[in-house]
Amino acid sequence: MAEILAFLKDRSSWEAPRELLAARFDEIPDLEATPLPSPQSEMRDLGWSFVHDGRAVEAWLAVGGWGLSVDGSSEAGVALAVWYRSIVPADVEVRVSDSMYSFDEPLESGVTVEELGSWYEEHVGELY
Repeated sequence: MAEILAFLKDRSSWEAPRELLAARFDEIPDLEATPLPSPQSEMRDLGWSFVHDGRAVEAWLAVGGWGLSVDGSSEAGVALAVWYRSIVPADVEVRVSDSMYSFDEPLESGVTVEELGSWYEEHVGELY
């Protein structure tokens, strides 16, 4: 189950080449991630695995970058959702949710990890 999903409200509003998305992910500071083989699906085109706070985490970008899913840690999911928001142009609407859609909120351009983490803890539950 995806702890965090970040996605474009309108899939056709923005897309990026696969190589650019991979390069941008590799630029995330202090993240030692291993690329995962692509299952050739629209939702899981580019993937990485890493360990966060002792937990195995997987992060996947959809084809063209229209969405991100993070499994294994809500705290890592919040940080990667903020990273995802930073690579999408400010005028494109991004939403954040979980796989159960127990919440569905706009993810504003310029949001910080601290701001999204605080919102998550107040409205969803403790980060882990």
